[in-house]
Amino acid sequence: MGGRKVPYKNRTPLNAVKGLNFLLVFGIPRQLMEGTSSYRRKKKDVILHIDTRSFKKPTIVCHVLLLEPGRLDRLSALSDGNQLAFDYSIIHVLTQVEPWIVVAFYDTQSAEFEDLKKDQERLEQLLEHSREPNAT
Repeated sequence: MGGRKVPYKNRTPLNAVKGLNFLLVFGIPRQLMEGTSSYRRKKKDVILHIDTRSFKKPTIVCHVLLLEPGRLDRLSALSDGNQLAFDYSIIHVLTQVEPWIVVAFYDTQSAEFEDLKKDQERLEQLLEHSREPNAT
């Protein structure tokens, strides 16, 4: 965020995540993801491979969410009725950590920050409407 500290919103502690919780959204220029670099894996790292060949537009949008372990049914919050609310090409669920991490990708023509902000607001609204009673 421009090299300045940004206050972290009050969120549910990781050990208390219930259902599906929004964490962040960001856009990546596709050309940056096409090169590979060497990386030394550490013991606790989780590697996520993204095959950029399925993306045709200039910006790849990434949604990162936290999922209550074992609750794959909560992924239904990402849909508007019968179809996905976003045109996801790839959805990964990382189960090696708790809470589980959901990383979903789609591509777009826009690289505008305001468009990503609207995307984040829409996603948070979907998740808010899908909350189970007594979920925080």
